[in-house]
Amino acid sequence: MLVFTDDTSDVGIADLILFCVKSYDTESAAESLRPMIGTDSAILSLQNGIDNAEKIARLWGEQRTFAGVVYIGAAIDAPGVVRHSTGGKIIFGQPDKCPDDRAQFIARSLAATDIPCEMSRDIQKVQWNKLL
Repeated sequence: MLVFTDDTSDVGIADLILFCVKSYDTESAAESLRPMIGTDSAILSLQNGIDNAEKIARLWGEQRTFAGVVYIGAAIDAPGVVRHSTGGKIIFGQPDKCPDDRAQFIARSLAATDIPCEMSRDIQKVQWNKLL
């Protein structure tokens, strides 16, 4: 079940949290996850920037925190008209780590909702390439 919320106390324990906030809200939003975090919860940061996953990991641990890069296939057809096209995907991973059971779970979860994804052993390189 997918749930989108701005009130984390309404959700309960989550298996996978897609963390999608502006960088300047990372610490406060990460703290607000407390009611959603269980033993096996995974957090996938889908934020622009390089150090957001590190900020989340300081609070919730490196083993459950993943960095992701989102590529969206879209085009502006006219002012105010955005057309989604094919080719979007999420690339995710943990710095200097081989994909583990949690990474496999994230990949299966994204694939189950028809979100193309790839796991990366060098997510920091992927992040820097997108930033540049």
